[in-house]
Amino acid sequence: MGILVVLGIAASALVQQVPAAPGSCPTGSDSDFDGLSDSCELGVAARFAPILVVSPSACNWDAVSERLQGAYLFGVKPTPRGLRVVYLPAYLQDCGWAGAKCLLRLRGGCSPHTGDSEFIAVDLTVDSSATRWQVEQVFLSAHCFGDNDPDCRWHIPSELEWLEDTPFVWVAEGKNANYRSRSACDSGHWYFDTCDRNERSTRFPITSSAQNIGSERAPFPQHLDDPGCVVASEAIMLAGGGGTECIWTDSIFHGWQDASEGGSTGYRRYLVDVAQFASSP
Repeated sequence: MGILVVLGIAASALVQQVPAAPGSCPTGSDSDFDGLSDSCELGVAARFAPILVVSPSACNWDAVSERLQGAYLFGVKPTPRGLRVVYLPAYLQDCGWAGAKCLLRLRGGCSPHTGDSEFIAVDLTVDSSATRWQVEQVFLSAHCFGDNDPDCRWHIPSELEWLEDTPFVWVAEGKNANYRSRSACDSGHWYFDTCDRNERSTRFPITSSAQNIGSERAPFPQHLDDPGCVVASEAIMLAGGGGTECIWTDSIFHGWQDASEGGSTGYRRYLVDVAQFASSP
């Protein structure tokens, strides 16, 4: 099956801002006080944004924007070996599972729920010639923090599919779990997940520093009375929704929808437990 690849979302002007090596980031405002300028973080996030392979048949597909409905946020932090870039699609909803297989699901059911806090992280190091960044490992979320999450882990580059130095990430239809390949998706979560109708592919959309979640010390957005909380109107890539989400708290994530039930794991658990974005003691 062929895949339509759309790469135009990550503007070339942003890609050109990517530093060749540590210490060569553009200078300027550093709103989250982590030692990297805002322009550097934006350029790196755009340059290494993964290609999401998705199904337009999913209930959360938006035909106008031609992507799954979500806020699409990012964050960048320095590491001892280079940089860590995190991507938060912050989906409005999880569509659930359907069909006869749901009769086999003993607990948890197949019902949809508001909000889906999926997560991708990319670790960058400098190559042996010290002239360019290279991807060292990629984290993909797939039913994380549950009873069965062997696919919720870091992957080395040889495990993934690539377009030059950009990884493909297969997104399970309706459930939004991330996989390294179509076959891994189709066998994911006891074969409940599927990517059989994943016929569209698009770059994770990075267009503005307004998508940057900042740091725990200085969380995005800076100007709200409640730092680290994002209202729907300010999540610039958001399609729909009307509530507020606090990315840097332990609150259940509801996808900017007013809901007293359902939801998914709060993003802070990914940011702290997986990406180690917490402030230093």
